[in-house]
Amino acid sequence: MKKLYLVIFVIIIIVVLGFVNAAFLSSEEMCTLKGCSCKDVDGEIPCNNCALSKPVFTIGLLNVIHVCPGIEIITCENGKELKEERRVEIDYEKCYYSWYTDLFS
Repeated sequence: MKKLYLVIFVIIIIVVLGFVNAAFLSSEEMCTLKGCSCKDVDGEIPCNNCALSKPVFTIGLLNVIHVCPGIEIITCENGKELKEERRVEIDYEKCYYSWYTDLFS
């Protein structure tokens, strides 16, 4: 009976540590790197696909992340990109959870 309590206690500790570990990790914004041209364009155009990911649960082998897709918007004026006007719009209504294993890092 003591072995059963010990196993349950160890499992609970592992689960709690998985959530605590994820709380200390920062979210990341990732975008594709395709080239977007402002030739013959004035105004805003969609460019790269992006995603915002935040770890939810991490224990090394099994990890769960919260992913929200988005799109990078660039602003063009007189055929040139305005770097300071570049932004990423995240669609928080299309977020989902994804899991992955981390065997080789």
